[in-house]
Amino acid sequence: MNSKKLNICVIDDEDDIRKILCEAINETEEMEVSGEADSYETGLALISTLEPDAVFLDIKLIEGDAFQLMDTLKRRGVKIPAIILNTGYSEFEYVQRSINEYRDHVIMVLKKPFWENWNDTKNKIVDAIILFQSKNKRKKKAYTDRVILRSENDTYFVSPNEIYYIEIPHELKSTGKVKVYTSQNAIVVNRTLTNLEEDLPDSFIRVSRYASINLDYLLKFNHSDHVIYLHNSEKAIGVGQNYIKSLMERIS
Repeated sequence: MNSKKLNICVIDDEDDIRKILCEAINETEEMEVSGEADSYETGLALISTLEPDAVFLDIKLIEGDAFQLMDTLKRRGVKIPAIILNTGYSEFEYVQRSINEYRDHVIMVLKKPFWENWNDTKNKIVDAIILFQSKNKRKKKAYTDRVILRSENDTYFVSPNEIYYIEIPHELKSTGKVKVYTSQNAIVVNRTLTNLEEDLPDSFIRVSRYASINLDYLLKFNHSDHVIYLHNSEKAIGVGQNYIKSLMERIS
């Protein structure tokens, strides 16, 4: 399994839909299926064992439903991943319940069939998973006053306060590397952006799928063009459409 991709579980009681969805996910550059199930019990075991980044979860399951599954995970103390609810139900109460009771975990609700706009939808899903991880990453680790940045030939020990921008430029996509900008250097680092973010303080925030900024260096946000300017840099940094709300919540 490619560790650079988001690990996805698919839990759906309809075999044909589950198969098509698994194939569609595996064809993306950012995601791959690590396991699949068709029932409440097998789905519960799958999530508990694999600890996926996200789950495509049908509301109706064999021997139960999505809400019972999430309730059981919570009761057992199992980390609930990002949830993409899949449903053929038209009743609003199902969607309303997911928003009210599971708003910290349900990142999207998809109504079957959802293949017509799949290219657009899958991009929104990837962005939503990344945002979910970014918001929850700081619960995992305590921070040190130095971040270890390993490049091809050197290892740097850098204070997070010295880092103002991290990006995945085009030439580094799908390599598991990022470019870290500090007041002294621009370092190509052998870590993924998600992994590196786990060692960074709350001042860092994702602004796109490929970039994270240190809010302490924020100079200006252009609302019309959705670009950011930082101290120490003349570069205009684009903010992804799905990341604007999260950014505005932090800077308002």
